[in-house]
This record gives sequence, structure tokens and C-alpha cells, in this order.
Amino acid sequence: MTQRVFKVVLLAVSALALNGCRTPGFGERAESAAQLREALHGETDVYFATNSGALTLADALKVARSRTLKLTQAQLDLQLSKIQRTMAFSTFLPQVEATYTRSGTDVPIMRSFGAQSIQMSSKYVNEASIALTQPIFTPGAWLLFVESKNAVRARELAHARAGELLDVQVAALFYQAAVAESMLKTYERQEEATRALVGRVTALAKEGYVLAAPRERALARLLSDQYNVRLAKDNLSLTRAKLFEVLRFWPTEEVTLDGGSLLDVLGRDWILTSETGDARRVAREHVQTLTTEEWLWQTLVNRKELWAGDQIIELRKTEVIRALTGFLPNLYGSASGNYSSEILQSPSQYWAGALGATLSLFKGFQTVAAYREAKARRAAEFQIQEDRALAFMVSTYEACQNWCRTGAQRAVAEQARKAAELDYDETKARYEQDQETLSEVLDKLALMEGARVQAVMAEYASALAEIVLRDAAGVGLGETRVMEKSAAEAFREAGLLEGILKDRK
Repeated sequence: MTQRVFKVVLLAVSALALNGCRTPGFGERAESAAQLREALHGETDVYFATNSGALTLADALKVARSRTLKLTQAQLDLQLSKIQRTMAFSTFLPQVEATYTRSGTDVPIMRSFGAQSIQMSSKYVNEASIALTQPIFTPGAWLLFVESKNAVRARELAHARAGELLDVQVAALFYQAAVAESMLKTYERQEEATRALVGRVTALAKEGYVLAAPRERALARLLSDQYNVRLAKDNLSLTRAKLFEVLRFWPTEEVTLDGGSLLDVLGRDWILTSETGDARRVAREHVQTLTTEEWLWQTLVNRKELWAGDQIIELRKTEVIRALTGFLPNLYGSASGNYSSEILQSPSQYWAGALGATLSLFKGFQTVAAYREAKARRAAEFQIQEDRALAFMVSTYEACQNWCRTGAQRAVAEQARKAAELDYDETKARYEQDQETLSEVLDKLALMEGARVQAVMAEYASALAEIVLRDAAGVGLGETRVMEKSAAEAFREAGLLEGILKDRK
């Protein structure tokens, strides 16, 4: 009977253990999926309920900064660096330790001296003490704190740069969605015009004024336009979903984009950095006359990655010095107050002080190796910074060429659009006077709509090229007050420039 009960209990315990350690299945996945869907739907509905107008680029940039998960790692790195700085500073603070003990024996402890017995301690003894230790000279700890300050500055710059890269990503996705939306409208207009033309051709065909071949060609054009509209709708849905992925909205939400807001950047002045590090406003007409050398200079003084690299170089320099502190002693001062209820102790309470120093005598080889490693790291960091600067200059050079090229392409596409529209209007007028064939009208219509699409794409491409150039040169998009300033001005307002310049000196 006992063995049977034992088996039942064993089976019950095994079942509970297996149930508690089971692999999460469909139920857990479905619950998480429902929560995510409900949250995204709710947040999307709430935002667009209070922002009923078309989504502008400025709105998209603002939403991305506040909602995206793309900055999570940069934010975490910045928080960790600040925590490490606080921990490094704590080494300068006094260490306070308080202790209390109570001990006792079942009988008093006696010691015999011949015929006499003397009690050696109290039956119960209470002891308390409080000790304070203050670092006086700890060069390694001090340099570690300096390193943590440089690390925080570097992380702050990296976090700011991550925000700029996010802005460019949002602008690029907004550009794709805006172009897709404009192309959809263009194809819809083209389909509408073709449908009207097909209706006229069909009516004329019934009267015998149009042959079957032109009518069938018009119908084929209509089917092609309908297919293009479907492709444009699919492309718009996909590009909008990619944009909403960054904005953390429900991907299938149908929202109208304000494509014209993307072109606002084409009307803004530029905020460049002068030779003295101050921000100066430059008119667009003057910016277009800047030389390549001036663009490269803006890149070298504005890119936050280079400012962050300067902080890492300072950190490597400090590591070299800290490696040498292994040969130096650490000096500490301490004070303590003590109390004991032991009857044989006199006095029962007293104060004590001490001054101590520690010096590692058998770490010479390790310290020398650490010093050599720190020097190698510093030399490598200089080379990395130079390589980084060269890469940024090349990217700016490429972005500048693309900016100039897209500007010229925009002018060409605009002129081609005007010419195609006039050509179509004239051809259509001649056709209505029986001076032109229907085939020629259809060809001119296709050319006109294609020219319109190219003009829209060229205009948006010019705006995106300027955004990319602004980012490559490090001058910002100009959407917010901080972004309209030079790097030096932004750092000065953030309290970073003074520390950076001090470290450089």
C-alpha cells in the first residue's frame, strides 16, 4: 500500500514539474500577438484621431523620435555610461562601516592562579564600532573617473548621431511613400483620361468613323493603365508599411502623406560652421557656389562621429597614464570609534585614527604590459579617426555631386513635362479637327503622363539628395531648433563644448 501511494505522489509531482517547465506554445504566442495588435491599433487610432490632416515629414520625424525602437541601443549605452561615471566617482567618497556584535557564554570564564580564581571576561559582551575610510591619493581611481567622463561625452554624441541617422531613414522612407502616392495619382488620372478616350472611340466606331484596330489599341491602353494603377497601389501600401514600421504604427493603416512637405527643405537656408566654430546662416544661392574644399571642411568640423572619436582618443590617452599609476602608492586615511562592554577593558570606548598606503611590488611586468597595450590602443585610435574622417569626406563629396546632379535633372524633367503637355494638347486639338490619328494621340498621352511622373520623381529626388547632403556634412535637416545649429553651437548649449575643448588643450 505504501509503495502504491509513493507511485501516485511521484506521478503527480512529475506532472506538475513537466507542466511548469513546458515550452511556450500557441496560447502564449497568440496572447502576445493579440496584445501587440491591440496596442498598435489603439496607438495608431489615437494619433490619427487627433491629427486628421495629411502626415507631413516634420510630423513623421517627430513621431519617429518619440516612438521608434531604433534608438534603444544608443539610449541604453548612454544610460550605462552615466551609471559607470557615477560608480567611478563613488571611489572618491568616504567609506563608512558600522559593526555591532554581542557574544556570551553559559558560565563566566575563570582562570586559576593557585588557590585563587579570577574571572577573565564578562558573561555577555557587547561591542560596537564605526569606521570611516577616506581615499586621499588614488591616481588610478581619479583617472578612471576622467575616462568615464570622456565615455559619457562620446555616448552622448553617438546618441545624437543615431537620432540624425533616424531622421535620414525616415526622410528616405517618406520620400518613397510620397513618390508612390504621386505616381498612383498620376496613373489614376491617366486611366481616367484613357477611359474617356475609349468611350469616344467606341462611340465613333459604332458610327463607322473609327476602324477596329485603333479601338482595340485604345482598350489595350486602358487595361495597361488599370494594371499600372494596381501596381502603384501595391507599391504605395508597401512603402507606407515600411515607413510605419519605423513610426510604430499599424502597417496597413491608410493615411494620406503630404508629399509637398518633403520639398520644404528646398526652400530653407543652410546653417554652416565658420572658421571660429560659430554658426552662420548661409543663403541657398551662396551654398550652391561653395567649393569642394568648403564642403569637406564642414564635414570635418560638424560630424558628430568625429567629435565622439576625439573623446575616445582622450580616453586612450588617459588609459596610458592610468597604466603608469600601477607604480604609485595609494594613500588612505581612516578614523574609527569603538565601544565594548567588557569589564576588563579600560577605557570602554575610544577613538582611533590611521594613515595607510598600499603599493604593489610584484606587478611591474603586468604594469609595463598594460602601458604598452594602452599606447598601442591610442595609436590605433588615431589611425581609426583618420580613416573615419577620410570616409566621411568621400561620402560628402559623393553626396554633393549627387545633389548638383539631381538639381540639374529636376530642371530637365520640369522642362520635359511642359513640352510633353503642350505637345499632347496640340496633338489632341488636331485630332478633334480630323488632322491627326488616334494612334498619335495615344502615344502623346503616354509620353505626357510619363513626363509628369519623371518630373515628380525628379523633384522629390532633389529634396532627398539635399537631405542626404545635409546629413553627410553634419549640418542637420533644419527641422528643429537644435538641428538648425552647427555641431559646435549644439554642443555649447548642451554644456559639452567647454569640456571637449578643455580636454583637447
